[in-house]
Amino acid sequence: MIGGDLSQRARHGELQRGRAFANLCRETAPVLVIPGNHDVQWWWRPLIPFGKDAVYQKYRSYFGADLTPSLTIPGSAVIASALTAHGVAWGSLTARLRDIAVKGHLPKREMERVQSIFAKADPTLPRVLVMHHNLLRGDMSKRMGLARWKRAQRRVVDAAPMSCSAGTTTRKAPRCWRAALPFRLPARSRPGRAAGVPFPSTSSRSIPLRCR
Repeated sequence: MIGGDLSQRARHGELQRGRAFANLCRETAPVLVIPGNHDVQWWWRPLIPFGKDAVYQKYRSYFGADLTPSLTIPGSAVIASALTAHGVAWGSLTARLRDIAVKGHLPKREMERVQSIFAKADPTLPRVLVMHHNLLRGDMSKRMGLARWKRAQRRVVDAAPMSCSAGTTTRKAPRCWRAALPFRLPARSRPGRAAGVPFPSTSSRSIPLRCR
């Protein structure tokens, strides 16, 4: 799972290297890629709630038209993604100027779509939610990734994923990320279900990476 921010300013060279990295990962395992706030060209349609295709046009030219892919690994997990990187959008605005084009938001329709994916999946498989912005306060930044984060947290809880992964922060077990929420939750885990999400083993072949 690649949770976005494959680039810094959505430049062609950055996205090309991001695609090369994703293709390298595909040599050993299935890959799911979603955009982050750095991957969208927010300056094309700031604060315009319709006609958002221009914002994602460059990203789509490298990673495909689907901004919210899903992935089912037989016998292992069903993985659904939610789009939180909307550029400069009304739902992502806060009272802080520094949050412009940085924070995201989680629309209700996104989680309704995720819930439908989970509902159609094999009920014995663990459910994994992937999104770019962190659902909980960042361990290092101490900041929330989403505007209207309390509402977003409740929407995620309603979808009942067993694991929630973000491009900046990952919480593997339901007990971990749910315990950090600022409100009490009903018990949703089924008896006998594992808290972690098992992933299929991949090749032991090492992949050399060069960093500059």
